[in-house]
Amino acid sequence: MAKSIPDELYADLVLINGKIATIDKDDSIVEAIACKGERIIKVGTTEEVEAYIGKHTNVIDLEGKLVTPGFVDTHVHFSSGGRRVRTVDLRYVRSMDALIEELKKKADTLRKGRWLQGYGYNESKLKEKRFPNRYDLDKASMDHPISVTRQGGHDGIRVNSLALELAGISKDTPDPEPPSFIMRDPETGEPLGNLREEGAKPVLDLIAQEPVLTKEEMKEGLVKTDTLMLSWGITSIQEPGAPMDFLPMYRELLDEGRLHIRNTFLIAAPTLGRSYHRNERYQVATDISIEAGYSTNFGDNHLKFAGIKLGHDGSM
Repeated sequence: MAKSIPDELYADLVLINGKIATIDKDDSIVEAIACKGERIIKVGTTEEVEAYIGKHTNVIDLEGKLVTPGFVDTHVHFSSGGRRVRTVDLRYVRSMDALIEELKKKADTLRKGRWLQGYGYNESKLKEKRFPNRYDLDKASMDHPISVTRQGGHDGIRVNSLALELAGISKDTPDPEPPSFIMRDPETGEPLGNLREEGAKPVLDLIAQEPVLTKEEMKEGLVKTDTLMLSWGITSIQEPGAPMDFLPMYRELLDEGRLHIRNTFLIAAPTLGRSYHRNERYQVATDISIEAGYSTNFGDNHLKFAGIKLGHDGSM
């Protein structure tokens, strides 16, 4: 018979009759686990763990299912979930037609002339094995300027003909200095809608004039991202380059009980332009973090400062 325990030690949550991967030094598999607050207080057989069940304990019979510790993703731009609430998720499209169709759906919900943005496609996963160009995106809408970014966000933007027109980019537009570029048709010189860095700046400047997201919109986007990551089993992340303006929102959502991901974050060193040495950028970021109160040992188990992100090379 299971040994009784003091009332104050009863678990909040007990999982029984399962396969619990403990990931200890022996990779032990046990039947049951008991948790109280944010701590595991007992693992063992179902009979052993049942001793921790009180009248308020949530008990789940796993019926033989596997339970693992939460996954840790060490590179997540979590704030993007707040910034992208108005954009189209293209991560799961597998053909150019599907990409166009997703953009069309969003276009139907927008007032004529509003920017339509998408993110996350991966050309290597598309049936056509290529990037979208202006003519592909024109099929989604000629009434909205369109801009899409690929998975990772570091390879410029692809835009439609209306976006090029509004930005004043044509075959007569001078090419920017490498590594920036405006991809062109080799025969006609017409821009194909693939823009990188300085080549993309006229478009990005226009997008920046769009109505600003409200704080509540961004918070809702973060909550949806939190829910999605938890559904994948991700419970902890490291966020390189967390925007300073998002950190108070993270704290608010945690205090409201609407955010559950554990986030160890690094703030981003300001770009300051290419002429600045990386050490100078690092010093500026250090000064900013100290002024804002972010330093070693700041935070708790759910939101913790880990350092400063400094980028000083290019991107594939």
